[in-house]
Amino acid sequence: MPGSKLLDFSVDLSAGAAHDCPPISHYRLVLRERGRLVRLNVGQGDALMPGVAVAMLATDTGDTADDPRARLARVTVASIVFHAEGWGGR
Repeated sequence: MPGSKLLDFSVDLSAGAAHDCPPISHYRLVLRERGRLVRLNVGQGDALMPGVAVAMLATDTGDTADDPRARLARVTVASIVFHAEGWGGR
């Protein structure tokens, strides 16, 4: 359903150069169209490379996880503001 949360994820840049902000950012992947989840390709704690398919959604009730992908889903990525202790959090 449009506006539904598909998943939350974090990006850890702590291996890079130090900055004036926390090295971990948190995001929410939100659906912008109708669809149902037929396969989730990630689990908690998994590290992914860019371009890897996170999930497979279906728009028709007869679609299965074995059907070929026709197009990418329409999604929005929203930043989740989180302040860890020592970075303005309490």
